Amino acid sequence: MGYVSDKMPLLGFGTFQIKSSDIYDCLDVALQTGYRFIDTAQCYGNEKAIGDALQLLLPKYKLERSDIFITTKVAPKFQGKNKCRKFSFNTLAGKESWEELEECYYEKKVRSIGVSNYNIVHLEELLSYCKVKPEVNQCEYHPYFYTDDLVSYCKKNDIHFQAYSSFGSASNKHVLMEDEQIKEFAKLKNKTISQVLLAWSLSQGISVLPRSKCSSHIIENFESTNLKLTDSEIKSLIKKNQQKFCWDPSKIIKLMLRIISRNLNKVHCKRHFSDILKEKKNEKGDNESQKLIYGISVTSAFLITHGVFYLRRRNENKKTDSLVDTISFQDFLNKYLLEGKVSSIIYQVPFSIADVYLEEKLQNSKLSQKDQFKTNLMLKFTNKKQEVIARPPDIRVKFEEDSKSFKEIIKEVNENMKQTNESLNKEVKLSINEFPSRGEFFISILTSAAIAICVISM
Repeated sequence: MGYVSDKMPLLGFGTFQIKSSDIYDCLDVALQTGYRFIDTAQCYGNEKAIGDALQLLLPKYKLERSDIFITTKVAPKFQGKNKCRKFSFNTLAGKESWEELEECYYEKKVRSIGVSNYNIVHLEELLSYCKVKPEVNQCEYHPYFYTDDLVSYCKKNDIHFQAYSSFGSASNKHVLMEDEQIKEFAKLKNKTISQVLLAWSLSQGISVLPRSKCSSHIIENFESTNLKLTDSEIKSLIKKNQQKFCWDPSKIIKLMLRIISRNLNKVHCKRHFSDILKEKKNEKGDNESQKLIYGISVTSAFLITHGVFYLRRRNENKKTDSLVDTISFQDFLNKYLLEGKVSSIIYQVPFSIADVYLEEKLQNSKLSQKDQFKTNLMLKFTNKKQEVIARPPDIRVKFEEDSKSFKEIIKEVNENMKQTNESLNKEVKLSINEFPSRGEFFISILTSAAIAICVISM
């Protein structure tokens, strides 16, 4: 296997898009196969996993750290003075960033420094001020993207050219792997398409960084070093219609111009941003006020509707009080309930009052023609009791306990009456009149919803 300067192998193992959880297994196969060059980057998110894996794998294969060549790259957001020291060291844009890397190089914290995705214009700028020239320029390179001018420029300035995406990008890999000419050439050489594409660069003295999580492919890629293409074979595979699959580094220039423009208008931008924050704050305040008004309106509508129903109930209760005598529960129990004189009871929960209808008065009562018609109509459609509809209660009983206790008392009385008098088929009917009733609650909800719609539409 060939080497570049300072023991960097021509064939490296790429780790782009390999998850940290898969790194150990992949590197295990790679080191066993013979790879001694590992390529990563800060944005790959697997640098720590690579370091952890190597601590375990190097002793396994009796290797030292100096036997392994590792390249990594610093993301653009971490480029600049005093930033790159905190991270891995490689491709940077800007004079301050490169000077920082040069210090790391002089301090022997890195073996060599280089760049990635640099076009000729980028390299010309870098070479105009650098003290340490970049060792490597890592770029996209394959038969569909043959940048001979950039390769020649790097060679002329003693910068090693390194290829990535030898098989194309993940979304365009089929273009290279299914190219008929390359397939025929691979068949002729009794090699796989992957091996031909890697050998195409290796035969030009260009290092490659194939990536794979499959053990057989890792081994297959390594065996590409056994294939050597002639100059004529290399040229025969170059495509006339060139096609770039990965991102365009020339856009960096446009990005830098936009950054400069923003810096020139820094004061204006700050003032404009401050105005935006004030507007957002005012909008937020308006929204909070609207929410408060909405909440108060809906709650008020619900409470007012409830209040109206309660007042209506209270007025009816006062009217009944003026017409009917109220007795104690003890008198009611002894004189009426246990004597079997009670027909039905309606317990008014809000006022702790029981409206009692007596059996004797029910039988002797004579209804007017209007009340009789009303009773028959309600019995037909609602199945309500005659005494509830047609006339006020005969007596009222004050009961301070809750409705559950009242229910239990009536239940015990009914059971006792059946046991002591088997001929008695009737039992006391009990109805609990809660507040609010389901109808009242439903009307309150509808009223609140109507108010909410009105507030929203304002």
